[in-house]
Amino acid sequence: MAKNTQAEIHKIITLLKTGKSDIALKKAIAGAKKHPANPIFPQMAGAALVARKKPGAAAPHFHKSYKIKPDHEEFQDNLARSLISSGQIESADALLTRHAEARNNSATYHNLWALRHLHEKYFQKSADAASVALQLQAGQQEALLLRAKAFTDLLQSDRALLDFEAVLSQNPTHVEAMEGRASALASLGKVEEAKRQYFDLLELDQTHVLALQVLSGLPGLSEQELLDLSEYLRHAEKELTKKKDERTHKLGFARYELAMRQGDDAKAMHHLAEAKAHAARHSPFDDAASEAKCRSILAMADLPCASDPDYAMPRPIFVVGLPRSGTTLLEMIISAHSAVQGCGEMTAVGGWANRNPNLNSADGLSRTYRSQLPQMQEGIVGFVDKMPANFRYLGYISAAFPESVIINVNRDPRDVALSMWRKNFGSIEMNYTNDQRHMAAEANRYRKYVNYWISQLGEERVYSVVYEDLVGDLARQVPKIAEACGLEWDSAMLKPEANTGAVKTASRFQVRQAVHTGSVKAWERSAKDLQVFCDHLDPDLWAHYL
Repeated sequence: MAKNTQAEIHKIITLLKTGKSDIALKKAIAGAKKHPANPIFPQMAGAALVARKKPGAAAPHFHKSYKIKPDHEEFQDNLARSLISSGQIESADALLTRHAEARNNSATYHNLWALRHLHEKYFQKSADAASVALQLQAGQQEALLLRAKAFTDLLQSDRALLDFEAVLSQNPTHVEAMEGRASALASLGKVEEAKRQYFDLLELDQTHVLALQVLSGLPGLSEQELLDLSEYLRHAEKELTKKKDERTHKLGFARYELAMRQGDDAKAMHHLAEAKAHAARHSPFDDAASEAKCRSILAMADLPCASDPDYAMPRPIFVVGLPRSGTTLLEMIISAHSAVQGCGEMTAVGGWANRNPNLNSADGLSRTYRSQLPQMQEGIVGFVDKMPANFRYLGYISAAFPESVIINVNRDPRDVALSMWRKNFGSIEMNYTNDQRHMAAEANRYRKYVNYWISQLGEERVYSVVYEDLVGDLARQVPKIAEACGLEWDSAMLKPEANTGAVKTASRFQVRQAVHTGSVKAWERSAKDLQVFCDHLDPDLWAHYL
């Protein structure tokens, strides 16, 4: 009997190794029913579901193995990973806490905490947990990768780069580490090194979509590199189309970039429109939900209040506005100050709002926010949180952080739309940029939010910066911004392009250039391509520009 059981297990393992997860799943479930006391069968069923990218469905199977042998570390680890990956954080926390004493000296155990914190966007805690794992087991690849990802989101790209390179020193063709290294180099403005790394990725995988997309928009490509890139792109389109790969439509964005470089605007906009249409179908935007949320917040009768405002930290400087309105430029200007730290697009406020959908008070926002703060450099008096979408929550931010500075960036919505339309953001939060009607609706809602909060908080509380004025006369506007932030004058703020801070956003290459007015009224050259957006703008909300 034991021999037959081992033969069944071996057969399922072979199926998993050869990618036949569907058959493996059926046989593992059947084996679990036949041998209810054997924990290996539910383990294999869980592994088959993980291979099919269904961690939530895998969790009950891993839990069966765990119930049979709760002290088995691998069973604990697999269950914890499936719970974290499927967002069952409370259950994961309970499991990890239950075994804390027995597993405290295990690097894998601390990696699980690092993964848990990373999933919940507690990036500093994730980096700290991965560091503990590395103290217990130096050079462990999983810990290095987890910490590198956390450092990336903390805008500590220099530290992330070291960890990605440590992984590559052990495994030179580790794709995830190569991707991470390339991204870190780009965020630090090391374009040539980033370019070489992305081409290395294409050498390894000629259908690497991310590398194709980034390279097509990378500045400074030679004629030969452009020819090579076009050849890679043709090959990738052929192979992915043959396989009916859902990533095929993303190659349209690379086609757009290359056509723009060749000066064929009509062909470029055709590729862009096709790619956007595919993206909109693949990831539809819920306009009704966005409108309902806006109406709910604007219907509030009273300003929110907070019970636990806290001042024992550097002053937060919240920069908000539409994406591509100049918020990254403003962050680079302010964080060029010697006593200010740039923290990029922090997700703490939005995460708090998602976990508190009623938004009936700001209670707990400051605690949640402080728990997600990165380590501050010595001598810092303020830090910049440049999350554009925080314009929805300005009243809550003001209540939770009464000593904070709030700056809204105003820019011609047509220039903003052109910039958004030409980018492939890829994230679910930005899927409205794939349809010009939805872009206009979101632009109108942004204006409603900002108008409402200014009416409630006052213009002195929400400081406004006009992008066109800023880039047109930096020397005059920047001192005003410094004063609004309560900062002593620092002339470094006049040269944001010299700021060596990491930039993760789509503006990472533009902000390395000297400030210019070249993008002001750029929409006029593409007015026909933006007609749908312009037709759906509310002229009353945008009277200053229309």
